[in-house]
Amino acid sequence: MLRGVLATCRPGFEKECASELSERATQLGLSGYPQTKPDAGFCVYHFNEPVGESCFESFQWKSLIFARSIFCLPTPMLEVPETDRVTPILSALKEWHKGLRFNTLLVESSDSDSGRELSAFCRSFSKPLRAALLKAGNKVEFWDESSSPEPQTRCLHVFFLDYSRVYVGVSLHRYNSPWPRGIARLRFPSDSPSRSTLKLEEAFLSFMNEDERASSLSPARRAVDLGASPGGWTYQFVKRGVRTMAVDNGPMDERLLESGLVEHLRVDGFKFVPARPVDWMVCDMVEQPKRVAELAMNWWQNQSARRLIFNLKLPMKKRWVEVSEIRLALDEQLKKINRPHKLMMKQLYHDREEITVYIGPHS
Repeated sequence: MLRGVLATCRPGFEKECASELSERATQLGLSGYPQTKPDAGFCVYHFNEPVGESCFESFQWKSLIFARSIFCLPTPMLEVPETDRVTPILSALKEWHKGLRFNTLLVESSDSDSGRELSAFCRSFSKPLRAALLKAGNKVEFWDESSSPEPQTRCLHVFFLDYSRVYVGVSLHRYNSPWPRGIARLRFPSDSPSRSTLKLEEAFLSFMNEDERASSLSPARRAVDLGASPGGWTYQFVKRGVRTMAVDNGPMDERLLESGLVEHLRVDGFKFVPARPVDWMVCDMVEQPKRVAELAMNWWQNQSARRLIFNLKLPMKKRWVEVSEIRLALDEQLKKINRPHKLMMKQLYHDREEITVYIGPHS
C-alpha cells in the first residue's frame, strides 16, 4: 500500500505543484495534505489512508502540469545516520518489497540549490546501495540518461533531502518521466539562433512517441511559427527538412533563410492565416496567456493546423488560478468542437515562467 506521492518540480513552483496534487487527489476522492517549502524543488502529498497501486496511473507524469517526475511512497521519510545509511533503507524495503518489485535504481535529490549540493554524494552512494541490494537478492540496474527501461518495469527511488533524511519510493516507468529526475538533458545546437530551440525539441519528445515524430516531422510536412524571431523554434523544423512560414515583424537568422526552407512573413502573428491548412502551428510569443490560448483554439477550430504547440507565459501571482482557468476553457472548447484530440500541458525542464501546451489528433 502507498502512503503518498513525491513530485519534483521547477524551484519556485512548489505551490503550484502542491495545488495540482491536491486537486488530483480530490478528483479521485482521496483525502490528504501537501507538504512543501519555497524553492525546495519538490512537493510531497500525504494520503490520510493508504492507497493501492492505482496510484501509479492516477498520478502519472503526462497528466500533471508542474511535476517534472513523480513516484509513490510506501513508507514515511526515513532518518538515516551518516555512519550507516544503507541498513535503514534495506529495513524499510523489507516491509513492502514483496508487493512492489523494482528493476532500476535512482538515487537522487531535487534540482534546487540545496539539492544540487547533494548530487555528488548521490552518485557515490548509488554504488554501495546497489551492491547491498544485489547481496539481498534484489537485482537492479542504474537508471540514467544512457538506459531505456521497459515501460512495465519499476524504479526504486532514493530521494535525499539532506545527508540524513531520505524518502524511499517506487515508480512505474510507463507512468513517469522518460528522463531520470524529469530532466531532459538536450545539447544546445551551436548553429541555433537562440536557446529557446530546446523548449520545442523537449516538447516534441514529451508529447509524441517515436512513430508520431517520424510521421509528423518529415520533409513532406509544412509548419507555421508565430512570433518566430530570431528563429529558435523554426530551427527545429528546418533541421528536419520541414518547410516553415516564419511569422514575425522582427529579423530572422540569416542561416535559416539561406536554407531555402523558410519563408519570412513580416506580419502580425495574431492576424496571420495560412492560405491552406498546415501540419504544424507553433507559437512562443510573449503575450497574455489567455490571448495566446484563444489564438491557438481559433487555429484548431478552423482546422488551419493539424498539430499545435504553444507556450503560455505565466503571471507572477496566481499562476495556478490562471493555468486552471485556461485548462478548463480549452477543455470546454475542445468538447464543443467535438473532434478527436489529445491535449497535454507541461512545464518542461527548459521552460521558465511558462508552460507548454500541445493539441493534436488522438493517436
